[in-house]
Amino acid sequence: MQDGDIDPGDHNRAAWDKLVQEGNEWSRPVSSEDVERARFGD
Repeated sequence: MQDGDIDPGDHNRAAWDKLVQEGNEWSRPVSSEDVERARFGD
């Protein structure tokens, strides 16, 4: 990589870490029961 290039892994990690800190709904863990209910539209 050249100077100034952004490592995609580092960039994605920082972006997700920020979303987690903000409480983004897509970064919160759910149980396997929640997943199963969602599969059936509950």
